[in-house]
Amino acid sequence: MERKVFPFRGVFYNLEKVKELEKVLCPPYDIISSKEQEDFYKMHPLNIIRIDYGKIFPGDSLKNNRYTRAKRLFQQWLKEKILVQDSSPSFYLLSQKFAYKKEKFVRWGIIGRLKLSQKGNVFSHEKTSSSPKEDRFRLLRAIRANTNPIFAIFEDEDSLVEKLVKPYFPQRPFLKFEFQKIDHCLWRINEPNLIRKIEDVFRGKNIFIADGHHRYEASLLYQNYCRKKNPYHTGREDYNFVMSYFTPLNSKALKILPTHRLLKKIPIDIWEKLGLYFEIKPCSKSYLLDLLDNPCQKGYQFGMYIGKNKYFLLTLKENLKPEELICEDKIIEWKRLETSILQHIIIEKIFEVKDSDFGSIFYTQDLEEAICKVNSKEYKIAFFLKPTNVYEVRNIALAKERMPHKSTYFYPKLPSGLVINLL
Repeated sequence: MERKVFPFRGVFYNLEKVKELEKVLCPPYDIISSKEQEDFYKMHPLNIIRIDYGKIFPGDSLKNNRYTRAKRLFQQWLKEKILVQDSSPSFYLLSQKFAYKKEKFVRWGIIGRLKLSQKGNVFSHEKTSSSPKEDRFRLLRAIRANTNPIFAIFEDEDSLVEKLVKPYFPQRPFLKFEFQKIDHCLWRINEPNLIRKIEDVFRGKNIFIADGHHRYEASLLYQNYCRKKNPYHTGREDYNFVMSYFTPLNSKALKILPTHRLLKKIPIDIWEKLGLYFEIKPCSKSYLLDLLDNPCQKGYQFGMYIGKNKYFLLTLKENLKPEELICEDKIIEWKRLETSILQHIIIEKIFEVKDSDFGSIFYTQDLEEAICKVNSKEYKIAFFLKPTNVYEVRNIALAKERMPHKSTYFYPKLPSGLVINLL
């Protein structure tokens, strides 16, 4: 098997010029609101937001826009040594210590280069849209660099990768900082023998994209674009790779948050229609939260909130099978996903709302935000889900299916600007 994971010479903020690293980083572009974008602009004049997710202005043109400004700034920061490149190829070991539901976790992963594959050797689980893909492609063409790694997961049941990197954790990291209440540590792995062992152990492993599908597909577009322009293409050029973060899918610290759905209209005959498919049980908020937090519960269940402290538990009737109710030409595992049941039976059949109906559905991982939006009457109803299981993600990806929109939200996210990969 050929190698698919490689070290690279990472580019970092120069700590002699940037004293507070946490002030120049930002989250991935696709979870940043307009207000947050403005906040990161104000946080520091060298914040990576200006490169990764620049503002759009009314007077923008072909010669002056978010991409040309990103290119100009990026080249300036490299020239002025605000950003500096490592002298030798390395893998970068990242640990993130975070709290989740009153428990402490440490998730680790290796940042390296992933060889781009047009043949499907890298497995995806999420649908992509043309607009964000085009946005990321234009940014790649402008700056010729990755500012945020693809979030990838792999099976490490035998802990081979963990055993290789474990000796680093007691050592002093070369970067240590807190960003958005998460403690980050980063180590360089630049020993030739260890680099070869890491490369070799990944040869036989399936790679699954957890987060960053649009960026991965944009990288494929960029690879194709560069290949057409290069008559001497060999497959070894920098544009044939994308910076990626690899973490084991069997880790207890790999968290997937549920994404709840809110709708603006309620059908007149909602109770009758829901009753055709679900057992409906009034319940307290605390009961509902406890149940949603317990992934071991049997049956297909959803929480529902209609305001005025009225919560309900919906359980799909025992005599009904999702694979018989959902008419999509998909594998059984896809039809049994709770996001599939919610989307196709409740949202589309009962509420007659399509996933493509812009503005009709609001998505949030914050259950309290969902409750507040219903209480304020901005939305009429909220549906709460349990988290998707990571093995469901793996199985759907292996079958080369794509999960319904907003099925996964991997947490914590990886900060943009921590490591940069030049293309």
